Amino acid sequence: MLTYLLSITVILSFVSATTDDSLQTNIRRLPLWKSARPNSTSPLGGYPVIPTKPELISSASTANGTYNHNVFLHYVPTTDQMMAYWKNGVVDEDMPGQTIKLSWRNPNQKWSKPIIAFDLGMFGAMFGAPGITLPNSHVYIGASPGYYNHSLLHKHVAQGSQCALWPDSIDERNCGPAQSYAVLYHSTLLLRRVYDNRTLGPMFWAIQPPSLFSAATIKYNILSIDDMNEETQQDIAELVAYRNDPDVPTNVPCGREFTGTTKCEWCAGGCQKFTAIDYSLGITNERSTYSTSDGTDVILYRSSSGEPIFASSRIKEGGTWSPPTATNLPNDASNLNSGALSNGLRYLVHNPVTRNNTKDNRDPLTLTTSQDGGWTWNETGVVATCLNLPFGNCVPRFVHDVDQGPSYPQLMEIVKDGSQHLGVWVAFTNNKEDVWVVKIVGS
Repeated sequence: MLTYLLSITVILSFVSATTDDSLQTNIRRLPLWKSARPNSTSPLGGYPVIPTKPELISSASTANGTYNHNVFLHYVPTTDQMMAYWKNGVVDEDMPGQTIKLSWRNPNQKWSKPIIAFDLGMFGAMFGAPGITLPNSHVYIGASPGYYNHSLLHKHVAQGSQCALWPDSIDERNCGPAQSYAVLYHSTLLLRRVYDNRTLGPMFWAIQPPSLFSAATIKYNILSIDDMNEETQQDIAELVAYRNDPDVPTNVPCGREFTGTTKCEWCAGGCQKFTAIDYSLGITNERSTYSTSDGTDVILYRSSSGEPIFASSRIKEGGTWSPPTATNLPNDASNLNSGALSNGLRYLVHNPVTRNNTKDNRDPLTLTTSQDGGWTWNETGVVATCLNLPFGNCVPRFVHDVDQGPSYPQLMEIVKDGSQHLGVWVAFTNNKEDVWVVKIVGS
């Protein structure tokens, strides 16, 4: 067992993961929830609290935008610094004028004043994406714009554009949800390089400027990949130009190794296309992937409202995705994050407690671990609750359409040089207003 988890073994029973040789890779096998079932009458769903140290990254305000959500973390190994970035809006979700804001964590554990990392003005909403660190230590962050469909206001969707999670594939954009109103965007991946001195390179389109955003391209002088220097072109070629080439070697980087997250990979076929999913299942945009210890890739899909999480799996070395099937993993119609820790445990961070079959209250945010490589989920603890967060606690401070409580998590474990463990972090937003990150105490 790694020593960094010793202090929370009593709460989560974190033990070294072992591989059961009797497990056979089976495309029909589903993850199984064996942790305690959530209790909707309990303030914390009946789960114990994991000791954490919270840090406020950014707080909502009328001056800087009352809407903040969908935060990502990324570690820059060359400078030992962490950055966070998220979508920011004036009032509500996915409206034109939304930007991506970015903040750095200083050595004294204070977060810098946020700056705007991506902005297309009133030309569309903006959605962030996990950062990528290449083998040459170059760091890139991404975002993708989309247009809000006002005719679908009751569904609260920006035409399925909420897909900038290194989706499969980059072109056409594999946007969700799995519904007929989803729109497939083309070539809408924006990138910027992050330099060690905390400056950002220019915005550029990873492929070519999309015609849908030609006016924004001109107004904001957004470059194409052909306009970038040779070094940048080589970086992006490694990630983009070859990914759909059937003759490409299997060692082309897929993203999981570089992003530190498993939100959908750069690899062709890395995630099932939303257009291949049965609309009647009620599967929405958000999803997360992980690989089991016996080599099976699993996608966990958020369902529409207070239903079990759906899972789809495939044999890692080839094969096709099986149709998503409902698991018994509890879900409160919110985003989720899954992956593997350096000690072999698999993790799932999400909102499992459904209250009155409504998504209005997503509290609490929990961490669940799997000790058998991702097939059974055993122990659950609370990593964040709006009950003890300042700035309104569980009640939004501003008048807008938001879901209450901490949600849309991303877990990041920092292991420097493959051996020096620096901690386990979970980022989230509370009430879609304030941006937080917590470090698990003892990690």
